[in-house]
Amino acid sequence: MSLAEGPAGSGGLALRWVALGSFVATFLSLAVAFLIAGVADESNDVAAGFAAVLMMAWIPLSVVYFVTALVWIYKSWEMIPAAFRVTASGKRVSPGAAVGFLFIPGFNVFYWNFVCAGGLCDALNNVLAAYGSPRRAPKGFAIACSVLQLVPYVNLTLAPFFWLAWMFMVDSAKAEYARLAAAQRAAAPY
Repeated sequence: MSLAEGPAGSGGLALRWVALGSFVATFLSLAVAFLIAGVADESNDVAAGFAAVLMMAWIPLSVVYFVTALVWIYKSWEMIPAAFRVTASGKRVSPGAAVGFLFIPGFNVFYWNFVCAGGLCDALNNVLAAYGSPRRAPKGFAIACSVLQLVPYVNLTLAPFFWLAWMFMVDSAKAEYARLAAAQRAAAPY
């Protein structure tokens, strides 16, 4: 396996902030909408209309969150050299497969979440180990996030917070990989 090619792109490091912002905005819009709806009396149509608009705002905000998360997954897998895109069980994963298999109902939540998230940590850890770095991506946390995704209601309320925390932890490991690759390129003779 060769490290000569280095990371392909930035790995979508800024996408975590878009995902976080859209996720927080989703919850805030719903909270404010329910607050306004709760305090508005029946004769106040303006307040009720505003609350309804805020309640509907969660739909596009949720779409932004999910699309951003999928792009982040693709970019994260794409960043890793092709030779290192292998899980601990030996399964090869392409960026397109990592995202595409998430659209298969049942398969995604009961199997692919574990392969995609845990495998990304495995692949990233392999690259970091090849550079001699002690830094590792949080595979145990990825498995915990995947387990939370299986639990009804928790998957909609608590799991997204864990997935966002996992994204930030993985981005930290990706930044270490990018730093090591840049240092190696700078030290290489021409």
